[in-house]
Amino acid sequence: MTRRIPLDRRLNLDAVLRDGTQDYRWCALENGWYSGVLDGQLVHVQQNGGALEYLADSDLDTLLARYFRLDDDIEAILAEISRDSHVAELVTKHPDLRIVRQPDPWECTVAYICSANNSVPRISAAVEGIAERLGSRIELHGDRRHTFPTPEVVLEAGEEAMADLRLGLNRHRKIVAAARRICEGTLDLGSLAQPEVCYAEAKRRLMVCDGIGGKIADCIALFSLDKLEAFPVDTWVRRAMAGYFPGTEPPPDDELIIWAQDHFGRYAGYANQFLFREARAEGATSKQ
Repeated sequence: MTRRIPLDRRLNLDAVLRDGTQDYRWCALENGWYSGVLDGQLVHVQQNGGALEYLADSDLDTLLARYFRLDDDIEAILAEISRDSHVAELVTKHPDLRIVRQPDPWECTVAYICSANNSVPRISAAVEGIAERLGSRIELHGDRRHTFPTPEVVLEAGEEAMADLRLGLNRHRKIVAAARRICEGTLDLGSLAQPEVCYAEAKRRLMVCDGIGGKIADCIALFSLDKLEAFPVDTWVRRAMAGYFPGTEPPPDDELIIWAQDHFGRYAGYANQFLFREARAEGATSKQ
């Protein structure tokens, strides 16, 4: 049975899911549907007029509403970051762009460890490969996917099994090391999502892990830990930010993040995604 979630806030499902740069486990199906695995559950979603429609084996209204951040006061957020005239133009151009809230910070962490010096298709293949090797099979209307393995399962499998996946750049060791920290209790990802843990502290704790630098930590913080001031800096964002420093080189990434958070405010992460999307689109256009 198709379930419907009325959308009283603007959302463009294609803009959020199509390029897979926020969550690497969505696959495009036919007729505008997408297949994803959220919190161990296989779900198909599409946008139909003023509603989000989905197919699943259980009621996922709450999960999907949280995932697509339908609880955000998006109008207030967009108004705040639109105090910057350039971002205001981008908000007008891409009014339905949204940030997702991934339900499993562990899966998000592994995905972004795999993202370093990697392309979106290869990151998606790596994450899917880990799920297929160590997760449990789930099926929905003939669509067969796999749950993402827990840190305990990854740690038990060990480096040898992970190495067989050919993730490259010693990612298998970094993932197992992160799983070990979680299992030993020295890294509690769930606690980092709590409001009382500030962005800076969450980032500091994440960066204790081998393979999690500043950019990866910011992505994890933004997309799964509810730290909306996080401002991931990659090649595209650096390119987008160059216009704010005419005639000179932008500052180093750490200084750039502080500047951006001061300039854009508490929702700097939303501004970041508009800047990222525009720079990436311009880069794709310039290659044609």
